[in-house]
Amino acid sequence: DVSADGSTDYPDRSSSMEVRLQAQEDEITLLKSSLADALRRIRMHDQLLPLLKQQLIAVNPSAARVLNQVCYSDGFTSGRKLSSSSANDGIYHNSEKLANP
Repeated sequence: DVSADGSTDYPDRSSSMEVRLQAQEDEITLLKSSLADALRRIRMHDQLLPLLKQQLIAVNPSAARVLNQVCYSDGFTSGRKLSSSSANDGIYHNSEKLANP
């Protein structure tokens, strides 16, 4: 590329590409941080869910039957550990079913 005055546009183009590259690197760093935070939250929910279930059953023993029906209808078993990706879905669907029996 040659401009009207005969100079090349390569330095400007190179600077523009460097700016874009830095912006993309910054975005990737932010995405990695957000993903790590989301995974931490999912792990926390995976750890808290059994405790919350125990507390709910202690307060309302009939909730045990409802919780077991919800878990079995979703295809989950009490002995199976949920993966991070399915745990979030299970939590959402279970709580939705409990809220709207």
